[in-house]
Amino acid sequence: MSKLHQMILMLGIIMLPLLILAETNYGQILEINIEGNNRIEKELIKSLLAFDIGDNLSQDNTAKSIHNLYQLEVFDDVSISSISMKQGIVVTVHLKEFPVIRRLKFKGNKKIKDNKLKELIIVETGNYYAPYIIPEIKNRIMAEYQTKGYHYAQINFEENFTDDYVDVTIDIDEGEKIVIRKITIHGNHDIPSKKLLSKMSTKKASFLRSGKLEEEKYQEDLDKLIKFYNKKGYIDAHIISQKKEIREDGFYINIYLYEGESFTFGNVSFTGNTVFTDEQLTSNFKVKDNEVFDKEKFDEQMSAVNDMYYEEGYIYSAITPQQIKDGKKVNFKVDIIENTRAKIHKIHIRGNRSTKEKVIRRQLVLAPGDYFQQSRVRRSLSNIYNTGFFEPDLYPDYQGINRNGDIDLVINVNDKTSGTANGGIALNSQDGIVGQLGLSHNNLLGNSWEVSLAWEFGGSTQNLNLSFTNPYFLDSNFLTGFNAYFATKEYDTYELRKHGGSLKVGFPISLVNRAKSIFGYSYYRKKYTILSDTNADEVSNELQGLVEDGWKDNSSISLTLSRDNRNNIYFPTSGTQLVLFTEVAGGILEEIIVISSRFSRQTGMFAPSLILG
Repeated sequence: MSKLHQMILMLGIIMLPLLILAETNYGQILEINIEGNNRIEKELIKSLLAFDIGDNLSQDNTAKSIHNLYQLEVFDDVSISSISMKQGIVVTVHLKEFPVIRRLKFKGNKKIKDNKLKELIIVETGNYYAPYIIPEIKNRIMAEYQTKGYHYAQINFEENFTDDYVDVTIDIDEGEKIVIRKITIHGNHDIPSKKLLSKMSTKKASFLRSGKLEEEKYQEDLDKLIKFYNKKGYIDAHIISQKKEIREDGFYINIYLYEGESFTFGNVSFTGNTVFTDEQLTSNFKVKDNEVFDKEKFDEQMSAVNDMYYEEGYIYSAITPQQIKDGKKVNFKVDIIENTRAKIHKIHIRGNRSTKEKVIRRQLVLAPGDYFQQSRVRRSLSNIYNTGFFEPDLYPDYQGINRNGDIDLVINVNDKTSGTANGGIALNSQDGIVGQLGLSHNNLLGNSWEVSLAWEFGGSTQNLNLSFTNPYFLDSNFLTGFNAYFATKEYDTYELRKHGGSLKVGFPISLVNRAKSIFGYSYYRKKYTILSDTNADEVSNELQGLVEDGWKDNSSISLTLSRDNRNNIYFPTSGTQLVLFTEVAGGILEEIIVISSRFSRQTGMFAPSLILG
């Protein structure tokens, strides 16, 4: 047997027990002890262990347990040991927690206040102080100093450890402010550097400009340069490279670009389109003869083509323009793969915590079984937002459900606080202390019921007002509501008592989109009473006549016609609001006609009114 074979045999004899040992378990666990944890509960630690009492301890579940504990990011050291007993083993988990920050302060910072630095860093007193957070803190502080032009700032950490705590001082040497001294653009032949530099927010230092270099804005400026070239027909323009050189007096920036040639717009052709004709698609491209090609404008025109398909439910369509150069002209061949038309299978409402789902579904202008239409989705979202029950961040989502391209539409909403409560106390010479209490809710119990209660009390005043409106009575399109009030008020010589209420009912006008009518009836009574301590000579003849009339009744009927198709009732950019109101009170000679209208668009407001009596 050769020496090589003898060595292989000996190595196999040595390794065999180790291999056998690696495949065996250490033993059954009888007990688990935790040592070294000061702030982390034992229950949490045990929940992260990959073994439990009764299991067999192995290399695999030991390594997994150590990994899980390190994932907490609070331990500086983790190890696991075991002691063999007669019936099994006792396992001990040894832990060493990172120290806790007891004090945290800054030193040397003049240009950035402590409060701002505290917002930037990711730790505060009471947090664990781990070595891996130090580079992150340095990077965040350094990035903020660079935005202010201090690119040579130095950040150091002074640490004072005591038992399990550490006092940290972040020592900042701000250094000198570095500004931009010169920006040079290379490679431009047709467009002067002065014109290009005017498009950049990043400027060299001057009497009126700081000249600080903000990296994010600088990168945006590079994009601005290319977009500017693209608007001028330079479709091949791009940044070759750029270099920022720091000298003793500041930054010197060199930008190297490729300009290329300017192209005019040629023509657009389409392939694969069957839903729309070439003429319909081409109508989106309004181009004059020999017009300089504007990439931004072309992208907007292509977006209009996409919208046409999206509006008709072809949400899976693929529309790809191919650029074809023809001399100094650029033509486009647009390849269209229409795919299947999406039909809505189900509509799901998500995120409504207090508003009932039926309230939201009433605002939808599309239903399961309809083909998807983008405009109707937007209108539905606008209707939902205009209820006033939700935050502005509502949005749709789509889920494909089958090979036919059908989708489930998901409407994501976020309830906002719909109720208010207010109260106050005032002091005046006539009534003394007067209190006010108001409660209102425009989405009571999530049913879109509007309710309000107002109570004014104290001294010689009592005023109670309660109103309720249900815009969808018995889940129909009929609106119902009522108002009731009771008021007493004492003046110098008399007391006035009033009480009454009103009823209203409304329904949509089917012949006019988004229009409705509301009929109202109101009734109230009032009575004048002379106060008991009033002298007769203080009572006027007019007041005496009102007192002798006793309870005086009054009633009226009203009609309101309205139409509101604004896209946003809070900040409208399109649509109109029109309201016509008429009220008849008492006999025919006491008729009061009030007509008002309100017209709102993005361009302004128009609000005439007419009162006849």
